[in-house]
Amino acid sequence: MAAAAIAGVMVAVAAPGRQPDQPAPARSPVDDTSANLPPGPVAPFGSALVVENRLTEPIALTVEDTGLMIAPGDSGRLPLPAGEALEAHWAMVQPSTGDRVLGGPVEGAIVARRVEGELRRVVDATAGDAPRFTPTVVNRAGRSLRVAVVAGDDSLDCGCRISSGDSLRLGYYRYSGSSALRVTDRAGWSARFTDFAAGRDSASGAVVVRVERADLRPPPRATPRRAKPARKIPAEPRNPLGSFLPVR
Repeated sequence: MAAAAIAGVMVAVAAPGRQPDQPAPARSPVDDTSANLPPGPVAPFGSALVVENRLTEPIALTVEDTGLMIAPGDSGRLPLPAGEALEAHWAMVQPSTGDRVLGGPVEGAIVARRVEGELRRVVDATAGDAPRFTPTVVNRAGRSLRVAVVAGDDSLDCGCRISSGDSLRLGYYRYSGSSALRVTDRAGWSARFTDFAAGRDSASGAVVVRVERADLRPPPRATPRRAKPARKIPAEPRNPLGSFLPVR
């Protein structure tokens, strides 16, 4: 009896004209519900910001809470939501010697109203608010040297000494036709280097300055002050009778 009842139920559930042993394929729950849901928000990352670093130092690139470090000569890529505005920031990592940071800061921003596809930008020595240069001093003078960078009306002492045979990259400074470099040894011998336009790399701003012993000049000698001539004291008038008069 039980078997017959079960069989009757199966026959009642089966679709008309279909064999009980060939049920219709069941649809998955995903298929059933997906038809009733509206399409969800899509955030495609088909766009990207690609930045090439042509400086001699690394730069840090940030977009909101995402960032990456780009080495000198390399490029970095940050995915971006397509069709949205962009405000990115970059800043160069300043070189240092000991506990002293060399040169000045170099930084800037990359702004776009709408980004579609790849947005490519280059960071070089002309980026930011002014052209810059970065001198590297190679010491071949046979003595340690102290270095100062003259940029415009400012003379910036790096506060460092470069030993003989060593070299040091001094960071970035504003560049103009009056930019100069001054080196001095402990005895006061010095040399001044100018006219960097021909040797300055237009992309990185790099300038290499090689200091030889023959470049150094002695310090100016202090001119001794001329002594005033001694004032002559007039001789007392001589009295020829004084020796004959008695002294009281």
